[in-house]
Formats: sequence, C-alpha cells, structure tokens
Amino acid sequence: PLLDGMINEIALAIEKYNLNIKQNQMKMGVEKERLRANLLRAISHDLRTPLTSISGTANVLLSDGPELKPEEKKELVKNIYEDSLWLTNLVENILSVTKISDGKLTIQTQPELIQDLIDEALRHIDQHKSEHQIHVALEDDLLMVRVDAHLIVQVIINVVNNAISYTQIGSTISIRTFQKGKLAYVEVADNGNGISDKDKTQIFDMFYTANNESGDSRRGLG
Repeated sequence: PLLDGMINEIALAIEKYNLNIKQNQMKMGVEKERLRANLLRAISHDLRTPLTSISGTANVLLSDGPELKPEEKKELVKNIYEDSLWLTNLVENILSVTKISDGKLTIQTQPELIQDLIDEALRHIDQHKSEHQIHVALEDDLLMVRVDAHLIVQVIINVVNNAISYTQIGSTISIRTFQKGKLAYVEVADNGNGISDKDKTQIFDMFYTANNESGDSRRGLG
C-alpha cells in the first residue's frame, strides 16, 4: 500500500507537471498571436503615413513638375527622401521586434567609435529634426565600444526621434557620451514636458504610448 501510494503521488506530480507545461505553451501561443496581431495593426497604421506622403508628393512632381520652381522641386524631393528614411527605420524596427519575439535576433559585435554611431544615427533622424536644436557633447572623440553597430544606431534613432515627437517645436535635444569604468554611456535628454509617474512603469511595454498632447499623430511600436 505504501508503494502504491508513492507511485500514485509520483504519477499525480508528473501529470501536474505536464499540465503546467501545456498551459505555459498555450499562454505563449496566445501571447505570440497577440503580438502578431498588434504588429499587423501597427504596420497597417504606420506604413500608411509615409507612403501617403511619398505618393502624394510624387504625384505633385509628376503633374505640376514643369510649373514648379527649382527650389520647390528640391523641397519636394527632400520630403520624399526624408519620408523614405522614416519608412526604412520603421521597417527595421518591425523586423527587429519580429526577430526578438521569435528568438531569432543575432548580435554581431565589433569595435566601433561612438562618434561614428551617433553621426550615422543623426543622418537618419526624423524629417522634423530641423525644427529642434540637437546638440552633441562627446567626452572623448576616440571612445571605442564593442557593439552591434546596426542595432545601436537603431536604438539611438528611436530615442532621438521620440524626443523630437514629444517635445515642442524649438526644443533642445542633447546627446552626451562619456565613460565610467569599463562602460560607455550615451544619454539623450530634452526639455519637454517629461513623462508622468503613472506612465513611467509602462514606457518599456511594447506598443504603449503615453497620453502626451505634444506628441505627433504617428503610432509607434512603443
């Protein structure tokens, strides 16, 4: 009887363990589907804005091109170029989110100058950057880091674009780099309204956007 009781207890424990595994797998499946659904909604919303702008501007060039002044044409072409950069960054973010959720993101690191990373990021910043004052302060022009350059540049673009989107026109955005011990730091600060205490706990949640009236109408990935 004692042996039978132990066997039954072990069997129940195994059954409970297997049940927990199945429940966890179901939860992961539901979460993955929720993520994919949110991604599809974000893609359909976010892609429409730059694509509409690009197609509209291109249509003006095609239909009114001969009547436009050279500086007007240049401005329209510039708008198309900047919207295409914004679109490229959006697609890069979506690809990274998808890879992370699928566990397929690979990181390839090599030595890089922080100044080069920041310069590259600023070349791809939002088209509204001219409406703000962006200052860069480098503690050491030759500060080297071992990183995945593509991913770090993408992070800097995202953070600076966020500062552009959620601060008033004419705001100051500062990018500062420095070293502490063996670590290198990149800080991005602005003089906007900031984030309320109730939103701070959720700012790293995917698809979460704080209710900020100074922000633009574009919905991001959070």
